Amino acid sequence: MDLKIYKQGSCCSLSGGESVELNYEDLRQSLEEAFREGALQSNRIDTSKEASVRIRYLESIADLLPASLFAKDKDGRYNYVNARFLKMTGLDDISQIVNRKPSEVFEGKRGAIAEDEDREVLEEGIEIIDHENYHRGVGLENIWVMVSKSPVFNAEGEVIGIVGMVLDINDRKVAEEKLKAANKELEEKNHSLEQDLNLARNVQQSFFPQEGMLKTFEGVDVAFKVRQSERLGGDFLQIKQITQNCFGVFICDVMGHGVQAAFITSLIKGLLGDMNEGLGDPGQFISSLNTRFCESMGSHEELVFATALYLEYNSETETCRFSNAGHLLPKLYSASTHEFRTAPVSNEYDTCAIGMLDDFEYATDSFVLKSGDVLAMCTDGLVEIQDETGAEVGFSLLEEVVSKNHKDAASVIVSKAFEEAKKMSVQALQDDVSLFVFKALA
Repeated sequence: MDLKIYKQGSCCSLSGGESVELNYEDLRQSLEEAFREGALQSNRIDTSKEASVRIRYLESIADLLPASLFAKDKDGRYNYVNARFLKMTGLDDISQIVNRKPSEVFEGKRGAIAEDEDREVLEEGIEIIDHENYHRGVGLENIWVMVSKSPVFNAEGEVIGIVGMVLDINDRKVAEEKLKAANKELEEKNHSLEQDLNLARNVQQSFFPQEGMLKTFEGVDVAFKVRQSERLGGDFLQIKQITQNCFGVFICDVMGHGVQAAFITSLIKGLLGDMNEGLGDPGQFISSLNTRFCESMGSHEELVFATALYLEYNSETETCRFSNAGHLLPKLYSASTHEFRTAPVSNEYDTCAIGMLDDFEYATDSFVLKSGDVLAMCTDGLVEIQDETGAEVGFSLLEEVVSKNHKDAASVIVSKAFEEAKKMSVQALQDDVSLFVFKALA
């Protein structure tokens, strides 16, 4: 039953089932009037004499209420309690309560606490509202209750007694303690998980090329950035030195986000670690990786895949050779024609993501990258950013940034691309975003 006690414009509620509303001020005033009229005697409400209909109704209502009501005289002795109060004490008859003080009814500290409260009300004429304490009635287990007490004044303004109410809030308090314990346990688990995720993030960050490595390639200016939408991500990028004049770039985007995607990137990182077959032939390189990946996943019930692109650049021949596994194709900016275009492929549709077909043979395509030209490789998180109209920006953002900043360093282009992405997006980035840029130098 949901019990709502209204007092001085505020509301207190207890959970329990059916809803019952009590106006504390009206109830208190009714009890006070009954007290002054002498209707509250030591044997409950006096029905032996002619009592008002209002008092009879009050008695019936009071016994039905899910609240323990009581009245005391100026000495702090009970002269009225309702049926709920009697049940709360665990006693058998009202005669065991009336004309007695709380210390004669309740065991232990509860009786002393109640009498201290009574003295405060009787001597100072103040109210005690919603005071919580741990109470034990005769023969009953300990329970939490909430007590409210008000002084009763006569016509001369003298305190002549007390009226009050006791609410059983034990279920609520027990629920609060359970919730507190559950929250503490959850906080401890979250803290442990946070530590695990931070460690995993640090490990994953170590997968990416280190800053010093980007300065070792001859004939090119290289920069990249990976921005994960969660603590762990599914984007992965690796740069591999092949010869003094040639290096390879591998970029992939694993399905999904978070922990699962991070595990798959770790697997791909491991597979790439000892792969030498296919170097010099991107198509063979991706085909070998795909075969190993499918073997590692075995008979996994859920389809797991990753789009990938592997590209090799030879600064001596100014040639880029690449193979695409369902990934976004590289974008090229020509310094001579100022054209922004997609890298050419023999068959744009003859490809599939890694992990989908274990025997798929990936093709190798090539193009020339001359001095001053800019090449950009990214994951779909960059092109799927939505503007204020809800439309995806596509490659327009990257094209604008590269075209305006193609004379700047590769690191400037990458930085400005992410700045524009943040400006154009009406909400936080929902996907991992990776961008790799390099310029062919003279």
